[in-house]
Amino acid sequence: MGVPQLWKILHKHGLVRTCGGSDQPEGVVDVASAVHDKVVAVDLSMWTHQAMHQPQLAAAYGREHAALKIVFDRVRAYAIVL
Repeated sequence: MGVPQLWKILHKHGLVRTCGGSDQPEGVVDVASAVHDKVVAVDLSMWTHQAMHQPQLAAAYGREHAALKIVFDRVRAYAIVL
């Protein structure tokens, strides 16, 4: 299921930067400027976990497809904002 303690290792080597504030319009600008012309990695595990535990979504799309739908919709929404 992945590299054990990956985030701890990445933090230790200074390879993680958390951008917050995207809930506010000015925060979106800060995040957009922080990631402009950069390679960005996003941990989607929380989104997939949430999707797989929403009964209505799972009933409509199936467990695996529900996760794909949530991830796609959220990435699309953020990409339009940026």
